[in-house]
Amino acid sequence: MTLAEMKAAYEQAQAELAQERASIENLQKELDSVKSSRYQSRYKAGGKPRKLTFEMPDDFEDLTDDEEPRDEEDGSTPDPVTQRLNKMDARMTKHYSRLMKLMIKLPGAPTPVETEPTDRYAASPFCEAIARVTVPHTLRLPTWTTLYDGTSDPYRHINFYKQRMWQIGIPFDLVEPVMCKSFGGTLDGAALEWLMNVAPGSISCLSDLINAFYQQFASSRQLEKQTSDLYRLVQGPTESVRDYFNRFNCEKISIKNCDVRTAIEAFKRGLIPNSELYWEITKYPCATFEEVRSRATAQMRIEDDEVIRTASQRSTGGSSDRRSYTPRSSSWRHQPYNRQNQVQNVNQYDDANNVYRNERVVYPPIPEYGFNVDIGGVVNALQNVGGTVRWPKKSDRPDSMKDMSKWCDFHRDNGHTTEECISLKKEVAYLLKRGHLKKLLSDKGKETYNKDSNTQPSPTPSGDRPAPPMFEKVVNVISGGSDICGLTSSAAKKINRGESEAVKEGQTEDEVALDKSLAAMTITFDDSVSTDAQQEHHDGLVISLPIGNALIKRILIDNGSSANVLFLEALQEMGLEEKSIIRRSTVLVGFSGESLRTVGEISLPTYAEGVNVMTKFNVVDCPSAYNVILGRPWIHKMKAVPSTYHQSIKFPTKWGVIEIKGQPREAKKCYETALKPSKSSI
Repeated sequence: MTLAEMKAAYEQAQAELAQERASIENLQKELDSVKSSRYQSRYKAGGKPRKLTFEMPDDFEDLTDDEEPRDEEDGSTPDPVTQRLNKMDARMTKHYSRLMKLMIKLPGAPTPVETEPTDRYAASPFCEAIARVTVPHTLRLPTWTTLYDGTSDPYRHINFYKQRMWQIGIPFDLVEPVMCKSFGGTLDGAALEWLMNVAPGSISCLSDLINAFYQQFASSRQLEKQTSDLYRLVQGPTESVRDYFNRFNCEKISIKNCDVRTAIEAFKRGLIPNSELYWEITKYPCATFEEVRSRATAQMRIEDDEVIRTASQRSTGGSSDRRSYTPRSSSWRHQPYNRQNQVQNVNQYDDANNVYRNERVVYPPIPEYGFNVDIGGVVNALQNVGGTVRWPKKSDRPDSMKDMSKWCDFHRDNGHTTEECISLKKEVAYLLKRGHLKKLLSDKGKETYNKDSNTQPSPTPSGDRPAPPMFEKVVNVISGGSDICGLTSSAAKKINRGESEAVKEGQTEDEVALDKSLAAMTITFDDSVSTDAQQEHHDGLVISLPIGNALIKRILIDNGSSANVLFLEALQEMGLEEKSIIRRSTVLVGFSGESLRTVGEISLPTYAEGVNVMTKFNVVDCPSAYNVILGRPWIHKMKAVPSTYHQSIKFPTKWGVIEIKGQPREAKKCYETALKPSKSSI
């Protein structure tokens, strides 16, 4: 159809629509006029109201099909006004139907709202024999918590419906009508719409209803499983016999006519080749599946015993070099990632003694290591490593929340693929770091591994080291603070005596190994890299770090201070209340002997390039050019090496040596501020 033809059709439809609307308006006016004249004729002045009579159905028993009931008590013919009204109503209904059809044909016109016929309430899909049956009010029908919407198996719904209806005491002569009329209460969505659109009176019995239901939702029925489908089930490389048997049994019992011999053969074929259960079933064939279950149970007991032995060896510090299981919340691996320079709230930290607990490591994919086997071969190789491997547990989530199309050999569970498994990446990285799995590396993978292992620079000898200068006297800078010396001399002696023992007892095996690896890193400073150190200067090392809930600038790194100092004015600028200060006052002594009593102590998280430590500060109320002074407690805890000459501080991490550059301009400003005379001295 061309554009001109469409335009002509549209104009013709508009004209017909306008004509029909005019006809309806004229009919409506005529109807109103007739009603008005009829009302006036009935209630004119001096007239008597017509007598109303109510006729019983028995009065019409003698009427034939060709006869009509009498309109009034006097036996006169029907009122001509009433007949005219009925004819006008019929004409209006006809015109309205034509008008709706024209509106549907108009392009872009809204679909008319469907109206409910006056007799629709009686249009039951059941025949008259079922529709007229009254369900006894004493009969308590079951309530349905789950309604059928057409998306699941219709056969399963019918079986469930029959079973629930059989449980109630329905009289024998009412069983079929009650089950037919109650079936609609179990439907919802598309299924309920289907039942409401069934032709009235087309269902004469329960079988007609069920057959029509099956025919409508045949596409939703579940395909019937065959015994040969069991050959698709295969035990995973690291899947236990218990998990494989339970998975196999769930599929087996869902088959209606399952052949036992085929099921036994499929179970044996799915076992890991050369496993103990495989050889036992091969040498001694089973006649029933109960025999298979009995032999599988014996193998399950052996596996459970091995798990218990391994767990007991870990808890008693056996031959395994891995530490015992610790809660996930106490490990840095399972803490949320904190972006660098992100403002943190002090209330979010309750314990930050572990340096790496607030950083998440992104492990490389398994193929990037350069193994000469695929990822399945890597998982199989983990079985030969022994108790060093920490096998993960299955997910506690229900199967409905898992992606059943994905299988992980490492978790022995659905939900994600082996290539996507983060736990496997973490375990492979851990084992490679400790020298395992090296035999699986290809030549290219070994080169990459050796290159990554030797990334730390080694010192090169450049002649004999000059002798240290002679000291005439020792000048103490800032000293004091309960972090090192304690509040009393006895406490200081006690700390000095038990410091090494406390460190040893408070650390786990992994933390001790991590400390050793960090201590083995080489930290160097190169004049050729830094351009700020080429000119002679006397600047202190001033940096900026996130502390608590704010980014603190003008932080002085002072390895001559035995205390970490936070000035009260900076604490107030951070928005922290003074009630958060622990009122444990101590005395700080300067190099000239002057003393200053602190306000108290406060512990705040200090974040430095991925490393977050809980730092104890002595709060001091006095004017200063700096906001914070980080002394030896923080420097030693970070294993950091500051260099004022190179305007840099470096510290080892599990990612390598990290460097924080100083801010010479801020250092000069602080120096100038400190040299300005105060008003009291003028």
